[in-house]
Parts: sequence; structure tokens; C-alpha cells
Amino acid sequence: MGIEKHPFLGKYLLNEHKVENNLKDENENCDNIFMEYLNNMALHTNPSYFIKLIQFITLFRAYVNTKENTSKANAENLPYYSNNFIKKFIVKYDYWFSKQESIELIQNFCSWLNESNYSGLKIIKISK
Repeated sequence: MGIEKHPFLGKYLLNEHKVENNLKDENENCDNIFMEYLNNMALHTNPSYFIKLIQFITLFRAYVNTKENTSKANAENLPYYSNNFIKKFIVKYDYWFSKQESIELIQNFCSWLNESNYSGLKIIKISK
């Protein structure tokens, strides 16, 4: 399957997703929120880091899709999935992401969700 046929990345690459003005729609689906985040980060990161970010968000989306449909659900509960995503899912991809790097990436994403008013949930890092 070519990347252009991927249900999420295909839309992103073909620019078929919805990125409009600064008005936030609390019912915006997760896929559009993921794409908006990637658009925002593209302006603030170098190309090699951005590729890693695309991989990470695609994996997070895949994990969330095991729980709820990201093309229909809003983003309010996305931070809720972050802990199990790091502990149970991303470890399968440790050749791409270290645990610490995964934690930093998910913290950044969840902070962005909160600052962008897509979720009222905040994640807190607890040291052991």
C-alpha cells in the first residue's frame, strides 16, 4: 500500500484535511486535530525531527483507534490514552523512539491539545 492510500497520511499529504482559522470546534475529530498539530509543528521543527513526529503521531493515532474511531471522536480524551500508549504500545517501536523521547513527544502533544483548547485534561509526569 502506498502512503497516499493510508487513511490518515494520505489526506495529510494530499492536503484534504481541514485547517481553517483560529476558531476551535470542540467537536472536531481527532484526525483533523492530529493534522492541525502536524501543520503547526512543521513550522517549528527541522525536517528530520518532523519525520519522526509524523511517525509518532501516526503510531499514537493507531493506538487510539484500538479504543475509539479517530475519524469520529473529538480530542477531549486523547491525553487519557497517553500513559498506556507509552507503557504498552510504543515499547514495540523502541528502535524508533526511546522511552524518554516518547514521553517528551506525548507531553508536548498533550500540552498543545490543552493550550489549543481541544482538551481540558492535563498529563502530569510523576518521578519514581
